[in-house]
This record gives sequence, C-alpha cells and structure tokens, in this order.
Amino acid sequence: MNFKIFIAIFSMYLLAFSGFLLELIDGLGSINSFIFLIADGGILFLGLSGIRKNPFNLVIFLLLLLLSFGNFLLHEYSILTYINGLREILMVVLVFSFYESISTDIHKEKMRKYIDQFILIFLILQIPVTIYQYVLYGAGDDVGGTMGYGYSGILTLLIICMVFYRIFWGFTRQGSLALYNIIFLIPIFLNETKISFLLIPLMFLCLTNIKNIKTVFWSGVGAILIFLVLNNLYSNMGRTVDNPFNAMFNQDFLEYYLMSDVEVGADVPRFTKIIAAIGLISQNIRDSLLGIEIGAFKGGTTIQPSFFAQQYDWLLLGSRPYIFFLLISGGWTLLIITLYFFFKKLFWDRKEGSSIQFTLLLSVMFGMILFYNDAFRSPLFSYIYCYFATFANGRMRSMVLANEKQYPKEGLMME
Repeated sequence: MNFKIFIAIFSMYLLAFSGFLLELIDGLGSINSFIFLIADGGILFLGLSGIRKNPFNLVIFLLLLLLSFGNFLLHEYSILTYINGLREILMVVLVFSFYESISTDIHKEKMRKYIDQFILIFLILQIPVTIYQYVLYGAGDDVGGTMGYGYSGILTLLIICMVFYRIFWGFTRQGSLALYNIIFLIPIFLNETKISFLLIPLMFLCLTNIKNIKTVFWSGVGAILIFLVLNNLYSNMGRTVDNPFNAMFNQDFLEYYLMSDVEVGADVPRFTKIIAAIGLISQNIRDSLLGIEIGAFKGGTTIQPSFFAQQYDWLLLGSRPYIFFLLISGGWTLLIITLYFFFKKLFWDRKEGSSIQFTLLLSVMFGMILFYNDAFRSPLFSYIYCYFATFANGRMRSMVLANEKQYPKEGLMME
C-alpha cells in the first residue's frame, strides 16, 4: 500500500507543477503528453488494484468498457484513438476505487497527511506563479498557475475546493482563525474566471453552520468582503467594467455568452455546443445510445486526430462543457451512467462523520462542471475531487472523529 500511496502523491506533484516548468523551458512543451500518459498509467494501476473491493464500481467499470467497445465497433476510427480516449472515460471510476480501497486500510491516515501537505504546497505556490503570469500576460487563460496555460478554469475549481477544505478542517482546531486561508483565493482574482462570482458565495454558504453563530457571522463577513474585492478588481481581461457582476449576469450577456451564433474563428459558446452535440447524436439511434467517437477530444500531439475530430475541430476545441464531452463520447447512455455514478458517490453510502456541507459544495460544483468545462478529464482534478468526495461521505474521516469532537463549539456541522 505504501507503494500505491507513493504513485498517487508523485502523480499529483507531477501533474500540478510540470506544466508551468515546461513552459519556462523552450521546446519541452510536447513532453506534457508523456506526463499525462504516465499519470494515466498510474491511475489505471491504482484503480484496478482496488476495484474488486467495490462491486458497484466494478459493474460501472465493465459497463463503460462495454459501451466504449460498442462505440468503437460501430464507428470507423483507429484503435489508437479508442485507447487514447478510453482512459478519460474510465478515470473517475478508477480514482474513486483507489480512494475507497485505501479508506478501509490502516494507511489511510498517511494518505490524508500527504494530501494535506500537497494541498498546502499547491496553494502557496499558486500565488507567486499567478502573479508572475498576470504581470507577463494579463488576466485570462494564461494565468493557469503551476498547471500552465489554459488551466485557469480548472485552477479556480481546485482552489475553491482546497480553500474550503482547509477552512472546514481548520475550524475544528483553530476556530474562526481558519479563515486566514482565504488569502489563497488571490489567484482567482488574477485569472478572472467568470464562474468565481458563483463559486465564492457558494463556498462561504457551505461553510456556514446555522447552529454556530460565530461561523454564520464570519462566513457572512468573508463572503461579502471577498465578493466586493472580486467585483471591484475584475476587468474582463483588461477591459474596464464598472460593475462586473451586473454586466455578466444580465439576460443579454448570458444569451451572447452561452448561446450566441458562432463567429468564424471564435470559440463556440457552451450551451450552443451542448445543443450541437444533441443534434449530432440524434441523427440515428446508434449515435444517440453510444455516442460518436471515444477519443474525439484527444490526439494532435503524438497521435493523428481522427477524421471526425478534424472535420469538427471548430466545435471540439475551446471550452467544453462536460455534458458536451459525454454526449459526443458515449451518447445518452454515458451521460446517464455518469450522473447515476456521481449521485451514488455523493449521496449514498454515507458513513459516520460525513458532512452535508462539503457534499453540497461538491454536488453543486459537479452540476456547474456539467455546463462549464470538462474538468474531470484532468487527472489532477479527478485526484483532488474524488478524494474530497470520499472525505465528505465520511470514508476518510472516521479515524479522526474522536479528535474533532473535542471542539464542539468551534467545529462545523457534522452529519
């Protein structure tokens, strides 16, 4: 088990910091593909070694294999494209299987300790790196932190989860002083992801314990201050905006941002992509049930893109809502299986020490990702999100409940 923990933690550090480091060294950007291949190999090993302990995960894993193989047999694309895309379909099931297997092992406290250390190091390093990127490039996709270019959206999601986790965990030992962790939100102000205006209030809402007036007060104060700072600093990538929140959440802007007509050379809006995907798979029953192509979103660096990927590159590139990815890859069947899988992981089989607050944050975030980006295709995001989901349902917490109960006045609501 120690070897498995080493593989998981090593993969996290590799995925978290290699992107920015490789960008600093000219000519090494293509190595990223091999890094992801190594990480995916680690996930495959870790997941398969523990999946037999959970019959539900095993059934879902076999269903996904059957679905994907049926897609491959009924469509014309290479076996390399299929294998390259299959790892993205199976990743989340395998990562959950690893964490759930280690949650019944005596080494889970060691795993939790290493992940806590990783989270702190990750959050600390994002501040200087994003400041450097912001000064050099300005706000936008370039401010992806140590993960590198194009990871601004995933970085924001990770930071929100991690800051919540540190405050949530810190309340049991430090009380309201744990709110110092909001300093790690600084990168979100620099990359100016629009979803921050929804995620930050959500984070503080989930931190509120109505049974503890101190957490209600400080969570409310923190939410208001952070929101006001974000609203005043946001510039829409350098363009002056008097009231960003009002400008972004009015009907005209949302219709343009989410569902506008496609301009030549421009990224297709998110909701338009979902509608386009539904249109593409609705042309026949086969595509509706099984999707169009496993691996359509992979390739181009070391593997030649498929005919479909080349024909629809204008649609597949850019921002990709998770629903869009699931429909193209596996049709309505894959979407339904995915929704059922996450619902079970977040809301069923809850153990003693589970937290409804953390589950609420993760479930709403999952709902946002469905329409916002394909974060679950990122191995690092899957590692972190699946760990937090396992933590929230009580599997990674049971051994420390006794310590938490020493702080009933300061601790957050436990259910």
